[in-house]
Amino acid sequence: MGVTTEGVAEAAVGCGAIRHDVRELRIERLEGQPACLAELQTLRVQAWTTLGVVPRGTVHGRWGDSHDSHATHVVARDLGGAIVAAARICLHAHPAELPDAAHYRGLDLAFPCAAISRMVVRPDWWRRGVSNLLDAVRLEVASEQGAECVVGCTSAGVRRIAALESLGFELQRQMSRAQTTGRPGAVLVRVLRCSLLQRYPRAVHTV
Repeated sequence: MGVTTEGVAEAAVGCGAIRHDVRELRIERLEGQPACLAELQTLRVQAWTTLGVVPRGTVHGRWGDSHDSHATHVVARDLGGAIVAAARICLHAHPAELPDAAHYRGLDLAFPCAAISRMVVRPDWWRRGVSNLLDAVRLEVASEQGAECVVGCTSAGVRRIAALESLGFELQRQMSRAQTTGRPGAVLVRVLRCSLLQRYPRAVHTV
């Protein structure tokens, strides 16, 4: 895509006069290629272009990649059933499989590793805490799937970075503005299950 867009739509300022309540939302977990995949791929493009980001690979107003077919998609629907926010998480066995794999190069990650990516929120729902809801569900998915850790990279600015840190993610490195939408970006990791014994079994000696 050229830039990392995890959570970028939620971080913008100026979301209009419409006030929404997150209690109105219905959160769904969808596996693989759900019937609403085209709708959430369209939402990605709408949210990103609102911020001046034109994702490469957009086809007929939609953006997707190979990870959509095996990811768990978490969506938020309003009272009318329309998708107002979407994000995904997918489990991987090897570093090269991760979405935006180059951002994680050189990190000492434990596998299987879950990657969170492609968080988008419809503009009239920005700054309502929707991303927090989807993050919580994605962490539940990671735990259920047996992930040792969860990785994510964001270009949505300091508020988004702080939100992830409040969920236990640790900052690994800053991202250059050339890799982001011009806002501060970061690569973060949250350890879920990994113990020292699991990662370094040879360091433990029996007597």
